[in-house]
Amino acid sequence: MAGDTFLYEPTVPNLAAPQYLLADVESNTILAASDLSTPAPIASVTKLMTALIAAEYINLDQRVTVGSSTLVQSIVPRLRDRMSVSMYSLLQLLLVESSNEAAEVIAAQLGRERFIALMNQKARSLGMNTTTFTDPSGLDAGNVSTLRDLLRLGQYIHSNRSFIWELTANAD
Repeated sequence: MAGDTFLYEPTVPNLAAPQYLLADVESNTILAASDLSTPAPIASVTKLMTALIAAEYINLDQRVTVGSSTLVQSIVPRLRDRMSVSMYSLLQLLLVESSNEAAEVIAAQLGRERFIALMNQKARSLGMNTTTFTDPSGLDAGNVSTLRDLLRLGQYIHSNRSFIWELTANAD
């Protein structure tokens, strides 16, 4: 008896993006993709790893005080020096508004350099071997990854910290 020869090939619209990936994270099925292995700057996608490290190393129920050293240029500033804010609220700002300020305040809770080291350590533990993080917000062009590595990150978040996806889905 012959094996199953069915092959699903979705129609991919004409995309201007140099790289793209459409995948089912539950089944580890790639439905459509461009180059999966070429590292490229990931900008604010960096914030997914920032949220993951926060969830794994920081009590999200605690309140923190914003320090002036963590404030960065922002189009819509939401945080002020000496402001008290919950970690959970910072995660919402990070993921819904892509707040660079929130990324820096979160990283400061563990020390910025230690936080970035934890981001890179987590990437290696997930098999994201072509990924490098240089800051918690994605502002630095040194934050690079591949589509294959980002799929691994997405799968890990889906399986272990799905509330991170839910924060973005339930944005008001």
